[in-house]
Amino acid sequence: PSVFALAMNAARLVQTSVRLLRQYDGALISPEAHFESFKAEEPETVEPMEQMLAEIFEGCVAYKDVLRVVVDAFYAKVGAGYLKSDRPLFEVMCYLAIFGNHHFDTAMLKKCIRAFDAPKADKFYRFLFDPANLETWVRDTWATLYEAAFVEDSLMEPARVLKEPILSCFERAAGHKIAAAPVTTAQPFTLTAPKPRSLPMPRPLPPAPATHVPVPQTTYGTPLELAAQERKAQQRQEKAERARAAHAAAAAAVAPAPTPPPPQPPAFVARRAPAPASAPVKLNAAALKREEQHFRRQMEAEAKRLASLEVGGVDPAAFLEWEMADRQRRQEEELAAIERKVLLGQLSREDAIIARHRAVEQRRAEADNIRAVAADLMKKYVAEKREQEIANRKLVEEAAQIQENVRAAKERIVDQRLQTKLDVQEQQRRRAEEAEAAAALERERRAELIRQIKALEAVPLPRGQAPNLAEAGGFGLLAEMSFVELRERLALLKANAAADEQERRNKIVDTRRREQARLQECVQTIERARTEIKRTTSRQETKSSPARQADPALMSLQDQLAKRKAERLRLTARVGTA
Repeated sequence: PSVFALAMNAARLVQTSVRLLRQYDGALISPEAHFESFKAEEPETVEPMEQMLAEIFEGCVAYKDVLRVVVDAFYAKVGAGYLKSDRPLFEVMCYLAIFGNHHFDTAMLKKCIRAFDAPKADKFYRFLFDPANLETWVRDTWATLYEAAFVEDSLMEPARVLKEPILSCFERAAGHKIAAAPVTTAQPFTLTAPKPRSLPMPRPLPPAPATHVPVPQTTYGTPLELAAQERKAQQRQEKAERARAAHAAAAAAVAPAPTPPPPQPPAFVARRAPAPASAPVKLNAAALKREEQHFRRQMEAEAKRLASLEVGGVDPAAFLEWEMADRQRRQEEELAAIERKVLLGQLSREDAIIARHRAVEQRRAEADNIRAVAADLMKKYVAEKREQEIANRKLVEEAAQIQENVRAAKERIVDQRLQTKLDVQEQQRRRAEEAEAAAALERERRAELIRQIKALEAVPLPRGQAPNLAEAGGFGLLAEMSFVELRERLALLKANAAADEQERRNKIVDTRRREQARLQECVQTIERARTEIKRTTSRQETKSSPARQADPALMSLQDQLAKRKAERLRLTARVGTA
């Protein structure tokens, strides 16, 4: 055959081997069965090279542990940028570099090597044949899988023989240069000259940042609502006083003789609801002072009112009492209207709940029919599913039998590796015992040295005469004194500091006692004021208004609501038990 035909056959052989190895899964199918299925799918591709293809595939499967050592290290150290799908390609490269002379001559092997992707093959083979890799950790790792003689004769020696022919393929390809083609010079186009670009309109300036707005004075003043309420109250009081004065003047004009006015009840003054007089006053100092000032202002206002009545002033209490009665009547009418609306709303709600319960009963009947139809369909589905499960169980049993065979083979390999591991561990244990014995001797030597040093340190040293604490040190300092004098001075300073501290505490106690007496006076004033307020409130509560009469319309609506609730509870119980 021609050189071109050999190159084509080598490229097809390499590509087919990579595809065959990529599609193989050892956990599901045996190598022979996989090769036969691949051959049945692509007979025109496999038949011309069936023997060589079968040898390469079986060799890659048989020595997969040897190939995995090199390919894993290549991905971890050099080939991190390559895809995981290229792993079968690197395994075929590694197999041909080690066992290629068993199947091909040198010329055919070089054709197969050149058929690989040149950058990937060049990088992988330079990593494999690097003496720092092949002659060191690669050989040691292979030695843990196979015997040393087999590794040296069947793996290392063929790799050393094929190193130079394989690397020479890439050196020749790197030295072969292709003549550079002439550079094409770009010719300018005959285009119309562009018009000058118009200046864009300037963008509007952003708005200036808002200046700080000062806090309005109304924040610190009396709210407008409170001022308006006080103003309206004052206007109503003035209007009542004018009406009462006009009424008194008209009565005086038609009366035969002036009569002294009847005693008027005290004017109504809105006050805060007082606390029970029996409750103890428990406030802080500021609250006690504020409440005392408040009661003092009330007492002064009451004194002014009495003085005004003595000089002939008018008391608006009668008009305010009539106004309160009229306001109470209007409130009772409004409350009756509101209660009527509430009862009507509750009736509507009960009607809606009854209608919803009836709709639920209707939908429940429809759902029962749908569930009956669904139950029939479910029975048919369960029968079909049971038949499908029986068929799937048969397929699973067949696959389990295949996996059991694979598992037995893996267990044999694991036993072999375990024995090798035990041998290595035994060697490591012996070495560890030797190192421990040497370390024990070293520790005994160091302990003996430590004992000798401690014995030398335990020898007592001669001591001098004890110092005299009543004499100065004699160093020539300005404020030099003996230890006894220093101790006496410190005792005097501590006594003076204790006296100052006691005096300061006495002053604080006196101040607190005076403040406590002042607060006690405030509490007594507040209790007297609260007692008076309670007595006034009890007198006003004796004049209570008559109870509001029952409305027949409201009673009728309440009866209807009770009937609707009973019907709704009956439907709810029936729906809940259904």
